[in-house]
Amino acid sequence: MKKVLSAILAATVFLTFAACGEGGTSQGSETNSVNVALNKPVYFSTQADAGLMPAKQVNDGDTSTSWSSDTAQKNIDEWIVVDLGENYNVDVVTIRWGASYSTSYAVELSRGGSEFSEIFSTTEGDGEVAAVSGKNAVGRYVRVRCKNVVSVLGTYMGATIQEIEVTGKVAEDQTLGNETETMVITKAVAINKDDVLRGGRSYNFKTLAAAGSTFEYQCTGRAAGATVTGEGGQFEVSIDGGEYKAFEVKKGTHEYIFSKELDDGVHTVRITRQTDSWGPVFTVDNVIIEDGAEIVEGYKGNYDLKIEFVGDSLTSAQGVDYSQSYVVEAARILNAHFQVVSRGGMGVYRNHDDSTYGTLPSYYEYTEYQNPKSDKPYTYNADVVVFNIGGNDAVCQMRFHNTANELALYLKAYKKLYAYMLDEVFTANPNAMVVCCYGQLGSNTPMLEVIPSIVEEYRKDHPERRIEVFEFDMAIDFTVTNDGHPGPKSHKRDGAALAQKIQELLGK
Repeated sequence: MKKVLSAILAATVFLTFAACGEGGTSQGSETNSVNVALNKPVYFSTQADAGLMPAKQVNDGDTSTSWSSDTAQKNIDEWIVVDLGENYNVDVVTIRWGASYSTSYAVELSRGGSEFSEIFSTTEGDGEVAAVSGKNAVGRYVRVRCKNVVSVLGTYMGATIQEIEVTGKVAEDQTLGNETETMVITKAVAINKDDVLRGGRSYNFKTLAAAGSTFEYQCTGRAAGATVTGEGGQFEVSIDGGEYKAFEVKKGTHEYIFSKELDDGVHTVRITRQTDSWGPVFTVDNVIIEDGAEIVEGYKGNYDLKIEFVGDSLTSAQGVDYSQSYVVEAARILNAHFQVVSRGGMGVYRNHDDSTYGTLPSYYEYTEYQNPKSDKPYTYNADVVVFNIGGNDAVCQMRFHNTANELALYLKAYKKLYAYMLDEVFTANPNAMVVCCYGQLGSNTPMLEVIPSIVEEYRKDHPERRIEVFEFDMAIDFTVTNDGHPGPKSHKRDGAALAQKIQELLGK
């Protein structure tokens, strides 16, 4: 694929332009001055996925390679910056466009990288080689900002530039001018397993496979981001406990910048999977930090509690942003690290569609996503386990097993498997207090009404284990799709109520 695209780009015919008057371009012979941009550091808004046309190719001296922005529409706002390393009196900036070029673009200079001055702009670019006069302006950073794309291939590939070349001489004036900060330059770095605090089921520490799965780390510097590979889905990011920001997982490998405006110091970055485990998994391949910053080694978090949430679509936060879920709200109030083991439609005895494949007893015993328990016993050692499941069993019973005889048999199996799952939970979390919850969608069904009696019987059989019951109030609002699941107000209320109950039970 790369060879084919490179051949197409190389085959595109370009005219040669030379420097002209103030801020213009003209046809003629090129300057013989040294290209001071060659192989200098480059920074960018986006770059094509999977490393096909990375930014480093925009000034490698090879016109058969290119940088392409990671966009596939006509109207864009993408940019690429070449860092000359020090201030130059810029003579000429030459742009060699690829097969997808911008008709509307600007060339800008900056001393420090935070304030750019335009030296040239046009709305009539034709894809030919453009040699732009630097007006003898002084700058270290040269930015080409692309506003749209026209492709000779008949499809949008993103803005594509084969080479950016700069001629000029080192300036005597090396000050930043009016700027007080230098440009926030980022780099992608690999992160070790021991430096990530994970939560939730996964293939490995880089994978976010189930709703509520978390990938948390600390870094220094003014920037934070990640390189993510996936086929779809969503994740949310919170920095230093602040508000969550949602990101769509685009197909392929892409870089996501969470912020470039952080204060100097150490920052805690939490990436949380939003979509349920039925959706595609995605991986955090690398994290993005400011150039010169560091990953904090051996990060373990600074939490007061560890909580495991076991449940179905309610715990998977179906229909709301995961940051709005009762899980996140309760964990926030309690300052708890949380782990989520949940799946939409899943039951203890039977799923909502009367199936038994993927019910909680088979799902919970996986130490990691689709890795059998026999390979490695699952442990989390939570202080508290919130066991909030049973609604799908109730739906299934009412739909498929609603005669008196069927109900009796169904209840017997449900009670037995509920108790079995409590054994499994205590095996994985031997010192935990388990709080068995129900009621968010109502409690007037046989499946949910028996939960207090199941807990009471279990408590008698296992006096050494601490197990409690908590009934939520019924939801007061529902999702936008009105599918019967609680909305944001209910989740926030329920998270606060659950946190208060846990504090009471722990004597805090």
